[in-house]
Amino acid sequence: MKALALACILFKRLLEYYMKALCRWMLVLCGLSCLGSLAWGGEAKSEFAPTLEREGRVLVRNGSGVRTKLVFDVYAMALYLPQRAETAEAVLSSPPPRVIAIRLLRHLDGRTFAEALWEGLEKNHAPDVLATFRAPLARLRAAMEASGEMKAGTAVEITENLHGETSILVDGQALMEPVREPGFFPVLLAIWLGPSPVQESLKTALLGRKE
Repeated sequence: MKALALACILFKRLLEYYMKALCRWMLVLCGLSCLGSLAWGGEAKSEFAPTLEREGRVLVRNGSGVRTKLVFDVYAMALYLPQRAETAEAVLSSPPPRVIAIRLLRHLDGRTFAEALWEGLEKNHAPDVLATFRAPLARLRAAMEASGEMKAGTAVEITENLHGETSILVDGQALMEPVREPGFFPVLLAIWLGPSPVQESLKTALLGRKE
């Protein structure tokens, strides 16, 4: 009986020790996560130029922020418009040219990136809307999956020109042929600014509310 009692006491003390150690590691992990978010939250604005020039038009940075998943920063992004807009509806209906600028903060497989975008598309559009752009969406997905791994620092730029055509560049090189169907750009933009955005805080940042 004494041996059993001693074993129980030892087990209890070991359990307490490991629980305390686990709590300490969780606090450290949370602290690192917060530091990372603060660092990039402050740098996201300076990561992107305040203005861009496209087709003789000066575009202003409407907002910028960081996409995070769990405790990891995935990419920083900025939205450029002819003039600032403070609501998602105003941004989505804003005239071209418009630019979405993305810079990866970690290595990302093209297939994983494509799957994440598709999840965002399906959450923010009815099936009939996506069916309208079935062909260009299929080309985009195939091109992204074929791109393989994209390294941290890779720059992705999605641009809608004055004619409503959408082009996608990866480190300055065309990912695919431009999408000539008008309306494709806001379909993609809704991934971040739609009713079910990939991240509410990023949507708020792109609307300029945290700049």
